[in-house]
Amino acid sequence: MYMVSNKSLLFSGSVALTACMNAATPERPNIVYVFPDQMRNHAMAFWNEEDFSRHVNFKADPVYTPVLNRFARESVVFSAAHSSCPLSSPHRGMMLTGMYPDGSGVPLNCNATRPVSNLRQDAIAISDVFSQQGYDCAYIGKLHVDYPTKNNPQKPGHYVSDRTPEWDAYTPKERRHGFNFWYSYGTFDVHKEPHYWDTDGNRHDIREWSPKHEADVAIDYIKNKRDASKPFLLMVSMRSEEHTSELQS
Repeated sequence: MYMVSNKSLLFSGSVALTACMNAATPERPNIVYVFPDQMRNHAMAFWNEEDFSRHVNFKADPVYTPVLNRFARESVVFSAAHSSCPLSSPHRGMMLTGMYPDGSGVPLNCNATRPVSNLRQDAIAISDVFSQQGYDCAYIGKLHVDYPTKNNPQKPGHYVSDRTPEWDAYTPKERRHGFNFWYSYGTFDVHKEPHYWDTDGNRHDIREWSPKHEADVAIDYIKNKRDASKPFLLMVSMRSEEHTSELQS
């Protein structure tokens, strides 16, 4: 970890962590953890800035990322962070539980043909730990660690879509591992028309680029939806970086 401009910083190419706003103390900081589904480490222009470039042996791609650059200057940035299983579901299982895929219960990408891949309900996730320590915990965006079942809250007895096999999934409250604010889905690749289930199981169908919408939901959570008497843990899982052609269409 490096100190940059007197601010604690994180960025690993796929993850960002930052502290913000009241109800926190130095011992119990607020935490925002933002991670895109797939993003090349070099695709962030701040790595060419002097405070960051001296810590790495590569140059950033010729990209324009002013918001990420500013975010990096306000966050904790790791010059090298690696996933031992950089695959959608297994990585999230490891990130949440701190266990390898064979321990978390998520060795494969989750879909309805793979009951063997399902986040263990008895596992202690990072959100369980923060919740038990009095944090308000929120999850926004893609989850993809649940084996899809016919638990569609809008159509009981059915999957959440008609795809075969089903990949998307609704996560009921008992499987949310301490997250008391919920705005999430399993996995879905139409990023200009995303959908989410909220804390109470209501489905929201959106016509907006999903990372933009998720950022707005995160801002609204911080400003209006959280318990302001508690410090908070906010995890934002954004999806769409690999499908750049979708933005061009």
